[in-house]
Amino acid sequence: MLRPDFLSEELQQGPPPSSWADFTAPRLRQFPHYKENVTFHSVLGSGVDGTVLKVRFGDGEPVAMKIASRPSHPP
Repeated sequence: MLRPDFLSEELQQGPPPSSWADFTAPRLRQFPHYKENVTFHSVLGSGVDGTVLKVRFGDGEPVAMKIASRPSHPP
C-alpha cells in the first residue's frame, strides 16, 4: 500500500522538524503508541470538525484524542 505524501515514517518524538523545506512540504509523524491497545474513557466534546475523546494507550496516562470528521461530499 502506498503511503500518502503528507505522512512521514518518523515517530512523533522530540520537537518537530523546522527547516524551510519542512514548512514547504509538511508531513505528519507517526504517533509513538499507535500499536498499543486503546481504552476509551469518555467523550470530552464534539463540534463541526470532529469529536474529542479521553483515551488511554496501553498502560499510559489518559490523553485527549481528536477524531476528525470528513464531509460526506467533496468541497
